[in-house]
Amino acid sequence: LNAWVAVCRLPNEQHCGLAHTSDGGETWTVLNDSIFHIFDYDLQFFDKHEGLMYSYGAGAGSSFYQFLETQDGGTTWSPVQFISGHLGDNSLGDRPGEYKICNICGDALYLDRSRLIVVFGHSYMEPQEEIQMFISTNRGQSFSKIKLPLPTGLFHRSGISPHKPVFFDDQVGILPVDLVTEDKNHDAVAFYGSTDGGSSWTFP
Repeated sequence: LNAWVAVCRLPNEQHCGLAHTSDGGETWTVLNDSIFHIFDYDLQFFDKHEGLMYSYGAGAGSSFYQFLETQDGGTTWSPVQFISGHLGDNSLGDRPGEYKICNICGDALYLDRSRLIVVFGHSYMEPQEEIQMFISTNRGQSFSKIKLPLPTGLFHRSGISPHKPVFFDDQVGILPVDLVTEDKNHDAVAFYGSTDGGSSWTFP
């Protein structure tokens, strides 16, 4: 079984590297001892070779993601090359691999090796009657815009706080969305499902 874990030097733990096991943890190998120079990061590996590492920060109403990717199991990393963002260059940061979404809106971002998905939030804005999302399967060369109607009834017009989509395989996934009524007296979670890799979503 393959697994990866960060290893940090004492005393301040600000200089970290990456260790890998291919035998369920019986033995470990330090792949790179100088790749982590950030405080908060997440790792996601798709197989024993390909993976993503990303950090997250917020400021001036925006969320800033810094994405790195590896093709050799974590030994070397390079910034993800985004061709464009869902809002053009306004979605790309100043550094390679940096991507911006609206923090005060409650936007959600998902990235894997084949999909980039941004779901618009309206948690502190005028209530909406639909959920808007953008999806790209070519790292931003082109985007498809999707509009999802809110559930009928009490939450047909609501404040929207999407979560990051979760995919169980290449095709099947769910999108949880927190909803609050216009009068703020009721809240709920709506779950949208996809069976085509995120190209379309249905409720329930």
